[in-house]
Amino acid sequence: MFHHAAVTGPGPSQQSRIYALVFSDLADSTALRSEKGDRGAAELISHHREIVESLASQGTGRVVDWAGDGCFLVFESSSNAVEFALALQHEHERQEALPRVRVGIHVGEVSDRRGPDGSLRVEGLAVDLAARIASLAMPRQTLLSAAVFDSASRRVTTGEFDHAVTWPYHGAYALKGFDLPMEIYEVGFDGVSPLTAPTSSEKARALAGEPGRDNLPRPRTSFVGRERELANLEAQLAETDLLTLTGIGGSGKTRMAIELARRVRPRFPDGVWFVDLSALKDESRIASAVAVAMDLQFGADGVLDGLLGHVASRRLLVVLDNCEHLLSACAALADALLSAGSEVKLLVTSREGLGIEGERLVAVRSLAVPADAEASDVEKAAQCDAVQLFVERGRFVVDDFALTTDNVGTVVGICRRLDGIPLAIELAAARLRILSPEQILARLDDRFRLLGGGSDRALTRHETLRATIAWSYNQLESDERALLDALTVFAGGWTLDAATRVAGDGEDDFAILETLTRLVERSLVVVDRTGSDEPRYDMLETVRQYAAEQLLEHGDPIALRERHLEEFQRLAERSYAERLTHEERWAPRLEIEHDNLRSALATARDRSPERYLELSGALGWFWIAHSTHIAEGRDHVLAAIDAATEDAEHAALARALWSAGTMQAWTGNAAGGAILMERAVASWRDAFDPRELAIALEGLGMALFLDGRDEEARTACEEALSIQRDRGHPASIMRASVALAQVLVGLHELEAAEALSNEIIDSARKLGDRRCEHTALHFLADCPLIRGECDESLQLYSQSLALAEDLEDRMRMGAELQGLAMSVCGLGDPATGLRLYEAAEAEFDRLDVDIQMNFWNALRKRYREPALEALGTEGARRAIEDGRGLSLEEACRIGHQMAEQIAARSD
Repeated sequence: MFHHAAVTGPGPSQQSRIYALVFSDLADSTALRSEKGDRGAAELISHHREIVESLASQGTGRVVDWAGDGCFLVFESSSNAVEFALALQHEHERQEALPRVRVGIHVGEVSDRRGPDGSLRVEGLAVDLAARIASLAMPRQTLLSAAVFDSASRRVTTGEFDHAVTWPYHGAYALKGFDLPMEIYEVGFDGVSPLTAPTSSEKARALAGEPGRDNLPRPRTSFVGRERELANLEAQLAETDLLTLTGIGGSGKTRMAIELARRVRPRFPDGVWFVDLSALKDESRIASAVAVAMDLQFGADGVLDGLLGHVASRRLLVVLDNCEHLLSACAALADALLSAGSEVKLLVTSREGLGIEGERLVAVRSLAVPADAEASDVEKAAQCDAVQLFVERGRFVVDDFALTTDNVGTVVGICRRLDGIPLAIELAAARLRILSPEQILARLDDRFRLLGGGSDRALTRHETLRATIAWSYNQLESDERALLDALTVFAGGWTLDAATRVAGDGEDDFAILETLTRLVERSLVVVDRTGSDEPRYDMLETVRQYAAEQLLEHGDPIALRERHLEEFQRLAERSYAERLTHEERWAPRLEIEHDNLRSALATARDRSPERYLELSGALGWFWIAHSTHIAEGRDHVLAAIDAATEDAEHAALARALWSAGTMQAWTGNAAGGAILMERAVASWRDAFDPRELAIALEGLGMALFLDGRDEEARTACEEALSIQRDRGHPASIMRASVALAQVLVGLHELEAAEALSNEIIDSARKLGDRRCEHTALHFLADCPLIRGECDESLQLYSQSLALAEDLEDRMRMGAELQGLAMSVCGLGDPATGLRLYEAAEAEFDRLDVDIQMNFWNALRKRYREPALEALGTEGARRAIEDGRGLSLEEACRIGHQMAEQIAARSD
């Protein structure tokens, strides 16, 4: 048995992956050795290996292991695995001297883990299944599991082969060591492959008869994606008698249930029976609907008893589709069916569970959409289920529609805005008949009109987005509707406490909890347990739009927005009060709530200049710390200052001036920033607030420093440090020291700068302040760079970069990367140095950050210009282009690698 791939390199110690698993070997290696001799056979086997390695490398395959003439490979997709097998069979047919091969393929979830030698091991039940399938194959034969056939038969590229590709079905087999039967398919070339059914042996036994009858609907369109979910559902159905798929309308519950039922059909010799309850309104007729679906006839008074008697001795699966409006009756029937027969299983779809003993609930989530890093990559985006669905359905109306570099961002945007909801994506794709992807995306703010079906004929509740969401909404009780409507005031999610204060309308948290629980059970609200200490709740944007319409018609949105503003202004004020001592606690919290804070800012801007000034000023420190938002924050604070009235509260204006001054200085307007900061200093002097005065003086010092007024900057920073020392607060002393250390570096007073930076690092480590530690490490790196000691500066910048990455501060990551880049240039690698430098510049452009310091500009000229000259015009152009194409994360990884290489060389 094969076990692992000799693949080394960095990566997680263990993870689960979906792979297409391929086993292949020569059909009769013993006869080969008898005919060719050991040496001749070895040469042919070696040639066979070369063919396998070459063909695998052309797709997404990796050779996992060799055992004699047998090979184990993994592929990223079933279609790639099948194309490999076809090509391998074709090559062995073409080269007559080569022996014939047999191949088995299965797709499933396996675990990747690192072995003691660093190799990657691939293990799991799916591996054993693939090996069993391969053992059934005969010479020239490639056998597949049903899961591979389902996934690959629509996608395999066949144009390069001389013969048509065929997919014969060989029936169900009981494989040795496995309880459940396996449907076996074949893929081959018409007229070339023998297409002979595998023979029964001690390893497998063909099951007599045909799989059970069924009445499953035959969908008119293909099933796209969801391979991992289907594999999980298949395993769960084997373990339970009642599996309920829940999810919002349009999420694909019915299609999932049909596809799952089709795949497990061979397990149920007495049939798989699909019962659509969507149009049924009379609870008393549910048993009759099941009997009709199973083609059974009973007297009017004996339907239930007859149905229970029929299932008692049979092995069958009943699919109850769309139960949410008949929950009690469906629960009673399900309980009766399961009690009547030990071999009966039920697969249910509903917006919420039936709530009976033994029920296993699985939420059908929206289709996966591309992550940010994949949004502009055609190949990666095309692997996401939502994009695949949009493209495939788009081809129904525009036959040459394809995902391209020009439209990938727009298509991804459509799928994201539609929350990955399959129905919504299909309706949007249908609009490609008359609209471009850009036009569709631009109209999604009014998605219910855009996705109204596009036809004059009568439309069912499953054919328009509005009707689908309305169906769920109309099942709610009045208190559930009221809460769902009120929760639309939140943006980006909420906590239970926030929901109680904002949407609760005087109710206590237990009352809100009960109603919120019912909304979660009905799949209209989702729970998110990642990213914060307590669960957060949210709703899909499509649900939000519908409920927001209802709020405008039946609720009081103005009062809700006012309570929402109060909630998040309170949060911002608490963070401001604790920003100096608990930044690392508050910054992530505000990042999670940033969409809510944006919404609160919009309300304050529209309704109250005073509160807009208070809120934007309270958030200034956060926008600076999380530099991704620095340009956005700058615009808010400047607008709030401009809108402030003459009687604006003194402290609110002063902290807004500090925020605006700092952000102006960091985004290229140091002179304007210094003017604002001087006003802030004057305000805090008048207020006799030494702590805030010292902080404003630090900000003034930095603005003056960025404006090239170094001596004035020193004066301001020294006064700030003096005030903080008089106050005797260690954390405040440390932060004031940071500002002065920066100025000392700029003045090239390196010994003093290094001494002060080391003091800062000692204090920061004692106080657990990683931001000050990071900044002081940066200053320590600047000093050897100024001296020309680039090997030392490289190591220190790498350390400082690691802390900036932990803080998720992209502006400071860019600054460290520039230091690394100049160090690398100084060490004689101009191409790498220039690439890293340009990657940092590209990030600064994205952030709208413009850092101008006299000493830093001089260092850029000293290290960058010789690099440009050494590379020449064309070489420099390529390095700049390559660097601009790197993500910040990729560039940081390269920078760390350079530091490690130089350190190893020194050792």
